[in-house]
Amino acid sequence: MRIAVNKADEIYLFDKNDVLTPAIDIDESILPDDFFSAFVPGFYVYKDDKVIKNPDFVKPDNPSINTANGNNSLAAQAAVLTTIQQMLMYQAADIAKLKQGVAKA
Repeated sequence: MRIAVNKADEIYLFDKNDVLTPAIDIDESILPDDFFSAFVPGFYVYKDDKVIKNPDFVKPDNPSINTANGNNSLAAQAAVLTTIQQMLMYQAADIAKLKQGVAKA
């Protein structure tokens, strides 16, 4: 499994298919039991070869996007980027599955 961390060691992305690059290879056995169900970017940190809950994590407010108000363009962009990031993770997983299928053939 691979994880991507920022400068604060916060995990912002993970990949169970070992496709993510650049990334850190880890063994899933070091993950907290609720890692996959509770994961949001920044909620966990990777320190000293361990994955732990981030003591400094602050749950982000759900942005209220009002299309009539141009001041929310940053919030709208953040929402779009989050959606794109999720799509890329799913695509990477699908590609890995396809590669495994080709390797077996």
